[in-house]
Amino acid sequence: MDCCSPELIPLTDAQQGIWYASQTGRSSRLYATGQALYLRGSLEQTQLLRAIERALQEFEVLNHRFVDVQGVPSFGERTPKGSVILCDLSFQEQPETLAIRAMEQIIHQELGPDSLHQNEYRLYILSEHEVIWFSCIHHIAFDAYVYHLLYQRVAEHYNVLLRGGEATSCRFAALRTLYVEDQAYKNSPQYARDRDYWRYRCAQMPAPTFIGASVQETTVDIIQADARIDDEICLALDAFYQQSRIALSDLLIGVFASYFSSCLAGERQLLFGLPCMVRQDSLGAQAAVTRSNILPLLLTLPQDANFQDVCAVVAKNRRELHRHQRYRSEWISRDIGRVGNALPLYGIELNILPCFPSPDFTDLDASVRHIATGPVRDINVHLELGADLRPHTLRLLAHASRHNQSELQLHVRRLLHWMKQLIASPSAPLRMLPLAMPTELAQITRWNDTKHELPKHGILELFEQQVRTAPQQIAVMDESGVLTYGELELRSRRFACALDDYLQGAGGKVIGVALERSIELEVVLLAILRAGAVILPLSLDLPELRLRKMLNQAGACLTITSSVGQEGLPTGHPSLDLVTLTQIAELLNAETSPPKSAGQDAGVPAYILFTSGSSGEPKGVMVGHLALANRLQWMQAEYGLQPTDRVLQKTPATFDVSMWEFFWPLIGGATLVMARSGGHAEPEYIIDCIRYFDVTTVHFVPSMLALFLDEIERQPGPLKLRRVFCQRRGVVLGAGPALSTAAGCAIT
Repeated sequence: MDCCSPELIPLTDAQQGIWYASQTGRSSRLYATGQALYLRGSLEQTQLLRAIERALQEFEVLNHRFVDVQGVPSFGERTPKGSVILCDLSFQEQPETLAIRAMEQIIHQELGPDSLHQNEYRLYILSEHEVIWFSCIHHIAFDAYVYHLLYQRVAEHYNVLLRGGEATSCRFAALRTLYVEDQAYKNSPQYARDRDYWRYRCAQMPAPTFIGASVQETTVDIIQADARIDDEICLALDAFYQQSRIALSDLLIGVFASYFSSCLAGERQLLFGLPCMVRQDSLGAQAAVTRSNILPLLLTLPQDANFQDVCAVVAKNRRELHRHQRYRSEWISRDIGRVGNALPLYGIELNILPCFPSPDFTDLDASVRHIATGPVRDINVHLELGADLRPHTLRLLAHASRHNQSELQLHVRRLLHWMKQLIASPSAPLRMLPLAMPTELAQITRWNDTKHELPKHGILELFEQQVRTAPQQIAVMDESGVLTYGELELRSRRFACALDDYLQGAGGKVIGVALERSIELEVVLLAILRAGAVILPLSLDLPELRLRKMLNQAGACLTITSSVGQEGLPTGHPSLDLVTLTQIAELLNAETSPPKSAGQDAGVPAYILFTSGSSGEPKGVMVGHLALANRLQWMQAEYGLQPTDRVLQKTPATFDVSMWEFFWPLIGGATLVMARSGGHAEPEYIIDCIRYFDVTTVHFVPSMLALFLDEIERQPGPLKLRRVFCQRRGVVLGAGPALSTAAGCAIT
């Protein structure tokens, strides 16, 4: 390619980055920008239209197509700039609303591969004395500063046209001059220094700071929320500046950085995107083409940082960043291998928007409104400064599939409240400042006002009530058979008596259970509780040393297992196989009442679960009858099992969720379906089991739920499921021993 050809000029460095990003984006409007210039007063519409047409003709970047020439993105042949469409809405009842709606439709219109050079210009006539001039221009041509240059130039033309004159020639830098200057920079020592700085700075780059879901690609499907910054905050900021001498930009970015750190539980390694104008010199100031650059702002906050600490960190890193702002962010991505949506350079953007001087139109008031500012990956924070250089408006733009409108409005209100707290207590550790607003704290207090009368009956009494109500109702079933409530009561009562006889008093003693999932497992668990003892679920898959520690820590006097399972228990530990227990029960009087002991009282332990040990040595947690009864009765009140319901028991007994699976059906009059041993890890079996037994209620961990849904797609067909519980997601959060008796979260 002949770069010296008068008709072929390669795009500037900033433009080339947008060119390539536009080629890979799914939406042709990903980099569409839009601004509306409001003009009010004694208006000469004809002269305004002529002024706009003349100014557009002078902006070289608007009068070229963008083409690929031998693999180099370039300016193609000159083309006529777009014409201004006149839209008279003065006869409508709400002309401004109609104009805004029309502008938004233009912004979101898909234009296909020609979107780079299909700009739109419209002049909406609201009344004789008010118009809106709307421009929708691709970011490959314009950034916010170039819009400002355009408005200034239109004002110059308008003013001289009113006087019957001609505007002086514009002094914008030629595109060829800008291209040559780009090449000179890349051959300069400054380029090498910038490159080395960013390679060193980003060598240990943390993950981008995000709020909400996992990383996604950028989008133009955006929601926004904003708020005017009141005089009280502005005066407080002024006073804080006079005292601290911290620059306003550092102060405001410090507010945002500390806020998102607190949202992320005090995260100290933060990575934001920081837009830079890249117009430090006179040539940049006269460049009527996009030059902005969004660079990674890396912040490492000290331990127990306060607001002053954060501002100091921000100031140091911003100074360094601005010294090296000419180096393009896409070059950084390429240098460090973070390219594409899977490995973005930043997530949240923090942008302090300068207040450009209002264009000086004779006898007209002028104001600018941003309609579209480009793509959003997570949240873009825009703080607009007023003409007095005070903060004027806080606006958040968010990825619509990651955030919702109410959540975004809440972030705006919290940020303003957070700002007040930081200014009032700049030396207080951030962790000591409440993230929630007073209204939210009051709401949390109301949510936590869960005081209620505790259940008068334990689960054994509630089970016995079901036995009296419907003794012929099926209580538990597996692939080998069924037991009615009457049969379950009888067998568990016999086993309870056998345990009490074998142990010469079972009340208060801890009994281990190492049985495979079956009807017999449910009978044994119920029998231990009816004997007044404490359940200790065990897994024979654990190493012998860990089992021994658990048994010793819990003080287990006995473990019930199968004849095969006895081989997996620690040597010397007392055990009782299921066959022997059944024989003892048969020798005793079948009509004997279960032992009455303190073990059935509400305040004593019902079972012991051991933690996973992820934070150290596994710890045994005792859960009382009262807590278990409270949890199960809450579930029954909230989700209401009926006699027609069937609950699938598939969670291993050593996991917390299993406890409500074992006992909730028994207090609700429903049927417990015991999955086969090991079946909980087989999605295909689970679906077959749900269909065969007409299961209506089931629990999944998130990973298994995903596999289950995949399997449903492969095995389409009706299911009678009414309730699907999911650990940490979906309906109920229920993880850990404590949460086996208290639901952490419910979404309805």
